[in-house]
Amino acid sequence: MLEYISVVIPREVLEEKYPPGFRSFRSSFGGRVFCCDRYIARVSFMGPQGVDWFIEEMSRWGLVYIEDGKCVDMAVVDWFSGPCVPCDWLADSVIGDGCRSVAHVDDDSTEISKPDYYSSEEYLKVCRANARRNRKPSLLGYLGTAIVWAACLLIGAVLYLGTLWLLIFWLKS
Repeated sequence: MLEYISVVIPREVLEEKYPPGFRSFRSSFGGRVFCCDRYIARVSFMGPQGVDWFIEEMSRWGLVYIEDGKCVDMAVVDWFSGPCVPCDWLADSVIGDGCRSVAHVDDDSTEISKPDYYSSEEYLKVCRANARRNRKPSLLGYLGTAIVWAACLLIGAVLYLGTLWLLIFWLKS
């Protein structure tokens, strides 16, 4: 399960490169930001600053984020747009109601792992709310935007011409 911006790392990479191992990595995070399945572990962040810090910290342990334009040991995945960089070991999919999910390419399970506090109903409710927010604007929305822009341009033109007229009047006197 993805939340906001997630960093996804294969568990085998954590066992291999993170000296304390996967269990220690897992215990380093609270249940609200950590989630895992048999193949991958996910840590979620509210913004890019946390992601940058985390990638830097994991790089100190020898994990590599990007090499030759592709993810190596970690992938950054946005809840709305998917992986930020192409990733050969991660399968990205959009499931029901616009929810995005990722899985390791070797994982044949259809179950979505989620933190203990998350119920499936709650997750789907959040996904539905986000799907509604991300829908394309209607024709009425485009028309309203065009009217607002036209009004702003008209007001700007009137202010500009009025100022110009006052300046000319002042210079002549």
